[in-house]
Amino acid sequence: MEELLKRLEEVLKAEGNAYASFCNRLPLKIGLIKRNQAVQLERMLAQEEPQLQSLLENERERAKVVQAIARQLNLDSPTWQDLLPRLAPDQQARLNPLIERLRLFSAKLKEGNWLYSQLLQAAIGYVDYSIGVVASAFSTCETSYGEPEIRETPSLILDWIA
Repeated sequence: MEELLKRLEEVLKAEGNAYASFCNRLPLKIGLIKRNQAVQLERMLAQEEPQLQSLLENERERAKVVQAIARQLNLDSPTWQDLLPRLAPDQQARLNPLIERLRLFSAKLKEGNWLYSQLLQAAIGYVDYSIGVVASAFSTCETSYGEPEIRETPSLILDWIA
């Protein structure tokens, strides 16, 4: 049992470090979106890909270890709520801070990803609006003589250029 608990601690620490790394990079990603630096954002996301794979492997390993511990404790459902009360107090004291750290980073990531998503949606909305303004400014219409000409429309972009 002690070997399983040590392995669980290692996996929880690795997961916590991965989540911390993602949390630390969230402000950078948000800044890139605000500064419209899509190429740099894309590079950062590509660099995170191996970390995401590693995190998934850690989560799978954690699930295996938790199931093995649950089997030793004769538990049917290996959840934290079921598992922790069955462990000795010193074992609980070792795992609780790691579990709380994961919960904290998970909540921070959820909040940061929501903001990240909102910024991306706003940016896409602005691009759609801008394309619509430019397209309407350069759309053609027929004159009375049948020759196409650029339609005059109020446009902040075109007024600014003029």
